[in-house]
Amino acid sequence: AVRSLIDLTNDNTAAVNTTLLQMKNDAIAAKSSVIIESTAAEVNPLIELINSNNSADKPAMLRFNKLGHQADDMQIGKLSFFGENNNGGGPEAIEYAKITVIASDVADADEGGLIQFSAMAGGTGGTAAMTTFMNI
Repeated sequence: AVRSLIDLTNDNTAAVNTTLLQMKNDAIAAKSSVIIESTAAEVNPLIELINSNNSADKPAMLRFNKLGHQADDMQIGKLSFFGENNNGGGPEAIEYAKITVIASDVADADEGGLIQFSAMAGGTGGTAAMTTFMNI
């Protein structure tokens, strides 16, 4: 049987504008602010985002926010994909690929964004592809 060790449920449909869970860390974390680890031989995803509302206009499932700072070419989001190599002295954590999103221009009415795909090849990381939005 499927069970949950922690279940947060807001079953009051009138309780709009309610944040179900907010975690905030004002200190620099040693590794990560939130860690989800499984030591089991998992065959299922560690994180699953589900929107089961029966609607055609569902909101974004995941949103990255970079607030309090505006600068051209600032990194506003990154997904990193790490694995270990087979170093004879012991495995090393290697970033094999990443997807980086950059605010290339933050000027009002001229905002621009860039998505960069990077991957390791021959032991060196490099840009595999980049894309920007062009209004044509």
